[in-house]
Amino acid sequence: MSGMDDQGSIVVQMMNLTGEPVAVSMDRRTFMSGIAALPAVAWVDQGLTGKAGLPAMVADGDLRDVLTNMRKLFGVLAAQDNILGPSAVAPTAVHQVAILRELSRTANGRSRAAVMDVQAAYAEFTGWLADDLGDRNAGQHWITNALQWAHEAGDELFVSYVLMRQAQRAGETGDVASAISLGQAVQRKGEATHRIRSAAAQFEAQGHALAGDETAFRAAIETARGLVADAPQLVPGDWAPWCTPAYIDIHEAAGWTRLGDPRKAIIAYEDALGAWSGEFQRDQGVYLGRLAQAYAAAGEPEQSAKSAATALSIARRTNSARIVTEVNPLRSTLERWQELPSVKSVMSDLAQLADQQ
Repeated sequence: MSGMDDQGSIVVQMMNLTGEPVAVSMDRRTFMSGIAALPAVAWVDQGLTGKAGLPAMVADGDLRDVLTNMRKLFGVLAAQDNILGPSAVAPTAVHQVAILRELSRTANGRSRAAVMDVQAAYAEFTGWLADDLGDRNAGQHWITNALQWAHEAGDELFVSYVLMRQAQRAGETGDVASAISLGQAVQRKGEATHRIRSAAAQFEAQGHALAGDETAFRAAIETARGLVADAPQLVPGDWAPWCTPAYIDIHEAAGWTRLGDPRKAIIAYEDALGAWSGEFQRDQGVYLGRLAQAYAAAGEPEQSAKSAATALSIARRTNSARIVTEVNPLRSTLERWQELPSVKSVMSDLAQLADQQ
């Protein structure tokens, strides 16, 4: 739905990452260039302002088919996110949540629990996308909903997964106490898989690193490493297939940086990135940004600039705010070496990104 404002611009009804309708004014050229030109956190509202336009009731057999298709779509969106970045899939993810919310309002009993289970998964995924687009408030909105809906569905495995994600987010925002306590809480949950508990132990370790407690950091990392080593072969339904020995190694590196030992961090980053799966491009960009920070802290500006340049190329390709956030601190830490050509180039790229925000 659209209209015209007093200046002759086109006003388009859109939805933000929490599904709320907003009015956005744009010139005709931007409007005619299509959805790719619209803000990454919203999309044209084609009559979906909070209602998915579904039948009043959906038969159980049809509902099962819908949920099966939505699970398949979830896998496709996750794969596309890894390749194309969050802005390419966020609109579809939010739309699917809107559909699921309407389905859950009319479903009963086991059928409703099945809907809520898929709804929780989409909410957590949408929160991940929102965080990667740089909207932490929307990310919090969706992760909170995901936890509630997983509880309503009675899916204790997914509850464990969402709690682990909350431990991750706590560490990212410097909430030391929550990172530690949430990480420990997940490890106590019998429903959690080895990989989910391993990831939770690793996020607990990051909390200890932020607190400057090297002994507790080492212990939690070893717990994480032991859990992932004991994990059975990957099976469908394990929400943390990405939690591998290399994943633990690369987060150990982040902890060493936080503990003020960039040399140990560099060794761990280089080893882990050498074994990194090409499937997770944006995560690779995040870790390259952190490696660049470690090199800068160790007084190696050219190596720092090299890692930063690679990270920024991934950020541009995938529209990832997370990667830019990791590289941005180099604007100050590399400043004293900006006469070096490689450093000057990275500083210029960062300045351009800042101007675009």
